Amino acid sequence: MTHGHVHDHEVLQQCLRQPTRYLGMIGSKHKVAETFSKLQQQGFSEAELATVHAPIGLKIGSQSPIEIAISIMAEIIRELRLAHLVT
Repeated sequence: MTHGHVHDHEVLQQCLRQPTRYLGMIGSKHKVAETFSKLQQQGFSEAELATVHAPIGLKIGSQSPIEIAISIMAEIIRELRLAHLVT
């Protein structure tokens, strides 16, 4: 989300307070867990944090920036299509 993940916590905190159709966070599982822990300490619930796609993207073994971008877009498309099936 931010350069070097310096402000990820603050950015995610603000995003969680906004209506979104898709919210994702780039980062290692450790970084995601650390950020979520801080947010829970601030009163965000498990249910709220469960709406965040983190680490972002489908698990397809992405390595390069292009592959990571494709995995993120694939996840967004999947969520869009699943939302249409529900409505």
